[in-house]
Amino acid sequence: MQLSIVYAIAAIAKFAVPQWSDGTAFWYWLQMPTFGLPPDMFAAFAPVLEHPLIMVTATYAVLVFELSLVGAIWTRGRWSRLVLGAGIAFHAGIAIVLGLWSFGITMAGALLICRALQNAAVMSINVQRPGARSVVLGEG
Repeated sequence: MQLSIVYAIAAIAKFAVPQWSDGTAFWYWLQMPTFGLPPDMFAAFAPVLEHPLIMVTATYAVLVFELSLVGAIWTRGRWSRLVLGAGIAFHAGIAIVLGLWSFGITMAGALLICRALQNAAVMSINVQRPGARSVVLGEG
């Protein structure tokens, strides 16, 4: 539950920041000397990153993705597994590309635990008494 609150607050609070609401936050974030892309990497991707439509789309995609993680934490099924897997990859990318190792590993680990708990819940629902019909919830 706490993990879903973290993602909900992270997404909702960003709407109050002008750079997030106008779609430019991702551009500024990538240029930060402390946490942004390394200069060589930024220079290599500059032609793509300087395109306003790509930056605005990427900024809003982060907000949608964070809100999607809130839903994925509380549901089961293919969609949930896909979003949680993407969240794990997203946070691993943050760790590797932006150098935020403790944040990236912590959040990816939390999503891994969430995914494991979802799998355990599906497995426990599938346990049956002798002679009962097998019903698996959460597959879909």
